[in-house]
Amino acid sequence: MTHSAPTLGSPQEKTRPPEGAELSAPREVPGLLEPLGNFLASGGGKAEGLANLARFGLSVPAGVVVPSACFAEHCARAGVADLALLLEGLEPRDCEAAAQRSAEFARALAAPGLAPALQEALGELGPGPWIVRSSALGEDSQSASFAGLLVSLRTDSARELGAAVLEVWSSFASVPALLYQAARGKRLQGCGVVIQRYVRAQAAGV
Repeated sequence: MTHSAPTLGSPQEKTRPPEGAELSAPREVPGLLEPLGNFLASGGGKAEGLANLARFGLSVPAGVVVPSACFAEHCARAGVADLALLLEGLEPRDCEAAAQRSAEFARALAAPGLAPALQEALGELGPGPWIVRSSALGEDSQSASFAGLLVSLRTDSARELGAAVLEVWSSFASVPALLYQAARGKRLQGCGVVIQRYVRAQAAGV
């Protein structure tokens, strides 16, 4: 299926991008770092939404997406491939059990370290600052919203990106995210990561 880009006006009518948004996109590494402007359902709802905004011609800061497949591969290497076990038998008000599962998940993900190829690709993204944003699969729908339950982090250099990606992945099983899923009967299916150039906004809103 092809997607045509809707036209919202001539280039002269577009608003001036925020400071830093006009910087060139970082280098693509197929399978590891995909261009943000692509349609990336495998990168999660946030990545998909940003790609749509870019196709409409809006000023979206340049960036890349670490697809959810990288998260799945890392979880498999960490011995936690069956993510459904994070919620098995969890009661919506059992904060103690959620905290234990969250801590165990974070420790497991930290143990093997990032795959060398991904670590190398992140290290070549260039000077920051960057914003590293969670983009979980299934986080937003008509019946549920995970806003604020997974983390986003600013980093000032490419050397910090590997640790930031791991922290974002770990927040897939944050205490609030686990309890919210248990209460709603929903389950996140994976976790992409959006890495964008950090810009100072002239205005912001929801």
